[in-house]
Amino acid sequence: GETPPSLDLTATSALLSRLHAVPPPSGLPRWRTITASSLPDDLAELGSARWDSGPYGERARGALRGRLDAVADWSAAYHALAEVAQRKPWVVTHGEPHERNQVVVLGTTLLVDWESVRLAPAERDWRTLVDGGLPPTGLDAAMLDLFDLEWRLDEISQYAAWFAAPHAGTASDRVAIGGLLHELTRAPFQTS
Repeated sequence: GETPPSLDLTATSALLSRLHAVPPPSGLPRWRTITASSLPDDLAELGSARWDSGPYGERARGALRGRLDAVADWSAAYHALAEVAQRKPWVVTHGEPHERNQVVVLGTTLLVDWESVRLAPAERDWRTLVDGGLPPTGLDAAMLDLFDLEWRLDEISQYAAWFAAPHAGTASDRVAIGGLLHELTRAPFQTS
């Protein structure tokens, strides 16, 4: 098969609608939060010493330390929304329905890479499409926010670990510093 060149909102919407209508098989893992409520304190502790084992370390540490209050707010909102999610309908979700997890076989688009499948609110999947331009009509704005915060906090956590560790200034490091700075400064997810 071939990989679709960009996210096709119509085709992906159809795939997700079919997936979300499937009765959950027994034993399907349930979604749970992926960053601990201690993340802001953990990041503050990690950032208390210099990150001088690579060319982007101190820039990353300074940016992170300057946004620790925002990270704390995002983390509190994320964990509060995770509690709300427990009272919402849950369906089979793929978790990463972006274009790199789709292939076209004999003219049919299929989702691949099912390691992230979980029983969760449907917005776990829809967030990717809304981020790609799909109007959020009929979707739960709070659950879209939950999964956007999850993405943001997980990215920040991973990038912090990346730059606190030795790194050489590779092309991947340049992409990662851009990703960290973006997640620390981007506007909140727009669901309206």
